[in-house]
Amino acid sequence: MYLGFINYLLVLLIAPFICSCGRESPWAPVKEAGAGVAADPSNQEGLGKVDEEPIIDGRVPRSLFGIDLRKVYEIGDPDNGNYGDLPIAKFAGVWVPPRGGINYYYKPLRESSYFPYKEDRASKSEKFYSTNYRLNLVPVYDDKITNLGQLHAGKGRCEVLIISWEDKKSTAKDAYYWARDMASVFKSTLSAVKPVDENDNLRDTLEVRFIDSDRKLVIGNREDSVYFTLSVDDEYFLRRTKEAEDFVNRIRAKDILK
Repeated sequence: MYLGFINYLLVLLIAPFICSCGRESPWAPVKEAGAGVAADPSNQEGLGKVDEEPIIDGRVPRSLFGIDLRKVYEIGDPDNGNYGDLPIAKFAGVWVPPRGGINYYYKPLRESSYFPYKEDRASKSEKFYSTNYRLNLVPVYDDKITNLGQLHAGKGRCEVLIISWEDKKSTAKDAYYWARDMASVFKSTLSAVKPVDENDNLRDTLEVRFIDSDRKLVIGNREDSVYFTLSVDDEYFLRRTKEAEDFVNRIRAKDILK
């Protein structure tokens, strides 16, 4: 089930008891990069900036679809059309995945013929739903927060850990050829990064990973589904989601024991 962002705050209090994640929470001013809480590469440029020429320097980009990886954005009140400073056209819904973070589904500011936008909902009346554009966000907190009341009263700020697009093709073979062609484009473009291929042409399955120092671009297909994903490295993802979980759990423990 997909939730609004406000409804997600209710999950904040019960998720540790209903799933293995507990990675939920809001908020805080940006902390110093390298402290493990909020890296803000606001001076970094990359492929996919809205209204800018993409920067192609042979390395894995630091942005995609106009959104910067590892940047901390103010989330606003997306349920009511306020997206803070997150550059999107429309908010669709959120879901808390077992792996951690918050899956945030949205419509991009600028659509691309290479990455068509699609919605997945039962009817037009469904308020919250998923789309094939997804962010994985982790909340960023102010160390001055010491109780649940302060936690809920704070401004919502989240760091972007994953920027992803997915789609379905008519057949697994069509998906495989899409992934192979797109991977070929970026093998020629990201010349400073050696790709890692997992290619099973008997099963029409391909995944190509371009791994840079702190981030990776992954292109591939699973059966008839294709995906194009920019993400932080696994170590950073696990560290940031655990920091967020531990922060909230410490506050919850104080509230339980008071």
